[in-house]
Amino acid sequence: MEALMRWNSAEYGQVPPSDFVPLAERTGAIMSMGAWALATGCQQ
Repeated sequence: MEALMRWNSAEYGQVPPSDFVPLAERTGAIMSMGAWALATGCQQ
């Protein structure tokens, strides 16, 4: 399985992964995002 996370922000519009993934890595949110992406991808 391969997935690319995207963020459609009401305030900023389409935010590319190159902007939010490094921030998620620095803040520790990347593990939660990865778990969510895996669960959502498996449901699809």
